[in-house]
Amino acid sequence: MTQVRLDMIRDSSDPIRKTWDEDKMVELAQSIHEQGVIVPIKVRPAGDGYEIVYGHRRIEAARRANLTEIPAVIEGVDDETALIQALVENVQREDMTAIETARALQRIKDETGESNIEIGATFGKAERWVRDHLVMLRPEIAKVAESAPAPITAEHVKEARRGHMPDEQAATVLRKAVSEDLSKRDIRKVADAMNAAEDDAEREAIIDTPYRDPAFEQMVRAKAGVARRAVKQERREREANPREVKEFLDAIKMFTDVVDKAKSVAKFGKFSPEAKRFTVGWIDGLIEELSQLRQTLQGGE
Repeated sequence: MTQVRLDMIRDSSDPIRKTWDEDKMVELAQSIHEQGVIVPIKVRPAGDGYEIVYGHRRIEAARRANLTEIPAVIEGVDDETALIQALVENVQREDMTAIETARALQRIKDETGESNIEIGATFGKAERWVRDHLVMLRPEIAKVAESAPAPITAEHVKEARRGHMPDEQAATVLRKAVSEDLSKRDIRKVADAMNAAEDDAEREAIIDTPYRDPAFEQMVRAKAGVARRAVKQERREREANPREVKEFLDAIKMFTDVVDKAKSVAKFGKFSPEAKRFTVGWIDGLIEELSQLRQTLQGGE
C-alpha cells in the first residue's frame, strides 16, 4: 500500500457505481476529514497516472474532504480482472442497494460464467442469497425496485413472491408495500392473502384496502362482495337485453354487405396501389379483431 496523489487518479472507464446517496456521501466525507481513509482503494497503472479499480466513493469523499492523496493498493490487472475485482469489492464493502447488488451479481455471472453456488462462495453466502437477488432483475420486479423511494430488499421480494406468485402480482404487492411502508412480515401476510383469494375481485380488494386498517379482512370481504355483485348485475342486464343482440346481428349483416362490395371492387382492379396497401393492413388488423371476437363467443358456449 502506498499514498497516491488524487490528481494522478482518473475514473474507471467502466465504473460499477454511477450514483450514490448524497447524504451518506456527506457523512463519509466528514468521517474522512476527521479520521482519514481507513480502507485503501485499489488502482492500476494507466499512462502517467492510475485508474481506479475500486473505491470511487472513497475517492469522491476524499476530494470533498480536501485531501491531496489517498492510501491505495497498486496492482497491474487486465480489464476483466479489474472489473471482477471491482464488482466483488463493491458488493462486499460499498453501500449498495439490493437492486444494485443484483446487477453486480448478474454481471459477475455474465463475465465469469460461474454458477450461483460459485458466486455465493466468493461472498461467503449460500446459493439462495444469489438467486434471491437475481430475481430482483425480472422486469416487473425491477420496475418497482428501481422507482421505489425507499430501498426494497431481496427479502421483501422473496416474501412478495410467496407461493410462486406471478411476477406481475408480486410487483403489485411490492407497490402496496412501498406505498404503505409495510414490514417484511406485513408483506408476507398480504402475499398469503393474495394466494388464498377466491378471485380477481378479492385480490383487487386486498390491494385497494390499507393493510393496517383494523377492519382489513372485513373490508376486503365487503369490497369483493360489492365487485362480484356488480359483475353479476351487469351480466344479467346484458342477458336480459335482446336489443343489443339484434343490433350486433344487424351490424354483422351490414359488414358482410360491405365486404362483398369490396371484393367486387378488388376483382375489377379498382384499387390504387396506395388503397391496396391501406386495405391489406386494415384487413390484417380486422382478422385479429375477428379472431378475438370468435374466441369470446366460443368461450360463452
